[in-house]
Amino acid sequence: MADSTTEKKEVPENLLPGEERTEDRLLPDQALSGQSLPGQFLPEQPMAEEFLSVRPAADRLFKDQPEKDLAEKETYMSRALALAKEAAKDGEVPVGAVLVWEDGRIIGEGRNRREKDRCALCHAEMEAIKKACRTLGGWRLHKATLYVTMEPCPMCAGAILNARIPRIVFGAPDPKSGAFGSVLDLNAFPLNHKTRVEGGFMNGECSLILSEFFKNLRKSRKKEEG
Repeated sequence: MADSTTEKKEVPENLLPGEERTEDRLLPDQALSGQSLPGQFLPEQPMAEEFLSVRPAADRLFKDQPEKDLAEKETYMSRALALAKEAAKDGEVPVGAVLVWEDGRIIGEGRNRREKDRCALCHAEMEAIKKACRTLGGWRLHKATLYVTMEPCPMCAGAILNARIPRIVFGAPDPKSGAFGSVLDLNAFPLNHKTRVEGGFMNGECSLILSEFFKNLRKSRKKEEG
């Protein structure tokens, strides 16, 4: 007797014409177990310091990439770092973000302004996305890459998925609120869009500016208390 069981067919994702499915889905329990999506490199779990290096596999990946690709990434991440330094000078957590279109144009950039603008929405990624939408005259950023110095939080990760950004490159992992692997992974949930994530690029530089900022902040508070 033939097997009456039938394979459950996967429901296609709601992609726009010309868009391609970027990743295979993982169940939430797989994300929590530390598994990564194809092409995604998740930070190691935090130990003592706020910001730690990602797993060595990510470092090997970047070293194996063509020099041209690495140089391009360094150019855009260096710009994001410059924006992060501007934020630090204003007393903001130093995070910078740059959105690059497929032709190499920077279509939006941003930095943290939460304290200055007194608004919880004023993260670097949110500002960059807003400016990019104005530049293009539309909300679909489906041919852009986001470079950001720190792993996005849940709010920013949600905005990235809603804007249909197909790829992000971040520097330092965020063990307290990172939403692409450190605390949770939005890519692992059954949403109608996913983004390719490359974590740990220029992690040393990105982590250092954050560590120095919080170190100086603690010193200032001690002086005020003492």
